[in-house]
Amino acid sequence: MKENLYLMREIILSLLVGFVLIVSTSLIFLKISNIFVYVVIFILFLIVLKIFPYLVLIVNKLLKVSVYKGKYNRELLKFVRSTGLNVKEVYVKDTNKGINANVFSVGNQTRIVFFKPVFTLCNLNELKAILAYEIGHVKKHDTVLRLVLGVLIVIISVVANIFIFRFVSFNIIILLISSLIFDLLFLPIEMQISQYLERRADMFSVKIMGESDSNISSLYKLIEGYKQKGFNFTDKVNPVIKFLGTHPYVFDRIKQLQSYSSLGIT
Repeated sequence: MKENLYLMREIILSLLVGFVLIVSTSLIFLKISNIFVYVVIFILFLIVLKIFPYLVLIVNKLLKVSVYKGKYNRELLKFVRSTGLNVKEVYVKDTNKGINANVFSVGNQTRIVFFKPVFTLCNLNELKAILAYEIGHVKKHDTVLRLVLGVLIVIISVVANIFIFRFVSFNIIILLISSLIFDLLFLPIEMQISQYLERRADMFSVKIMGESDSNISSLYKLIEGYKQKGFNFTDKVNPVIKFLGTHPYVFDRIKQLQSYSSLGIT
């Protein structure tokens, strides 16, 4: 199924990035014993952690985006500002390759980017629900939390590799195997934390909107949009793929959103 391959691609990419970081960082610490190098690496990490949100904002500015001047512009700006974020414009990315929206916030700057198909698929309340979900990530600093989590996983894996080579001679094959094992061990933990952050953003959106119907209908609209691209998402998907996804599976998100009303969260 095309949708399973699409979801598997995210898992493989996460594994690959983690594997490369663990191996490369382990090599640095195993082959370089100069404490000065370690201090420099630590300082660079702190710098990256501090400027990472700005880098995201700069990269986003380089994307092919333009100011949104459609009929919902004023309402969307008013809605975002009501959450306390400072935003000057709503932007649209002129692409049909994705159905998404992003909100980036650094200091007192906020940048909203909708992928063009979203405006075709969704009405005003659904657009607000999508925005509120993205704003939830900003308000909870989820981007930084994910970065810190990834760094912690790399550090623990590197320390474990260093410990292993205290008892055996260095061998690149052993390093590759041990790094892959640590990567596979931490992947479920990392993905489940990621899914928790996504559910928390959903809950934030429901609280801001005061209802969950707009969130639910927006997800159905996005499913329909992906169907037009050949992705036939159904409520039946490989449970391993669901467990290891960066996001809760879309139909699980819908069920969770439906439960919020009965729990009195709205």
